[in-house]
Amino acid sequence: MNNENDLLEFANDMKEQYDKMKNNYDIKIAALQQENKFLRDELTNKAPMNYLDDMFKSPREPARFPTYVCLNKYGEEILYVPDYY
Repeated sequence: MNNENDLLEFANDMKEQYDKMKNNYDIKIAALQQENKFLRDELTNKAPMNYLDDMFKSPREPARFPTYVCLNKYGEEILYVPDYY
């Protein structure tokens, strides 16, 4: 009879431990599902991205060598000529 009582206590303890773990995981899963729903809603409400294929078209001819220009502190252009010219 003593073994049967110990076995019932052990089974009850295991059930309590399982119930606690299940409740903790249910709370975590609910929080993650809520965050997932929020992120999905935010993603679907976001404006669609548009690709502008003519964004970098220019009427100027392409340059063979780049010419670098910078402004000094007075706003005057300073021409920088690389060494490979």
